[in-house]
Amino acid sequence: MTVFRWNGDNDSEGLMEIWVPRRSSTRAKFPAMLDGLVGGGLATGETPWTCLIRESEEEASLGEELVKTAKEAGTVTYFYISGEGSGGEIGLPQPECSYVFDLDLTGSPPDVLISNDGSVEAFELLTVTEVKQALSRNEFKPNCALVMLDFLIRHGQLTAEDEPDYKEIYSK
Repeated sequence: MTVFRWNGDNDSEGLMEIWVPRRSSTRAKFPAMLDGLVGGGLATGETPWTCLIRESEEEASLGEELVKTAKEAGTVTYFYISGEGSGGEIGLPQPECSYVFDLDLTGSPPDVLISNDGSVEAFELLTVTEVKQALSRNEFKPNCALVMLDFLIRHGQLTAEDEPDYKEIYSK
């Protein structure tokens, strides 16, 4: 789930900010990389919504009533090739599907999020420009970079007018 807020008078004139967690440096997979705010594997028989509610409490101390206000935004599907830092054997193709949700926390203070499970070193409230810079420096966990690109495109924050590589990004 991508969690954001508008910092301004209204959506069209305000500056979008996105909460981005930095993974703990002690994590076995992708230590100290930027991550999606809430995510996790679906347990057998679990729906994407029940997984989201469970993971939101565990990873960011977000309560069920607040999480239920999130908006479903589809899926991002991709093949991931395991590499250094991902754990396990290197070079294996893995088909994956991420269920995408957006949560608008406009009006919330910057310190609204608290890690419950120790998997997060810090939650950073970044501007869209800062997020784009982090993406270009490959600071995001690979699957989370795809979800973040999807978010930026859907919200009009990444367009052909402001990104020379937009066509290539959008087509992948």
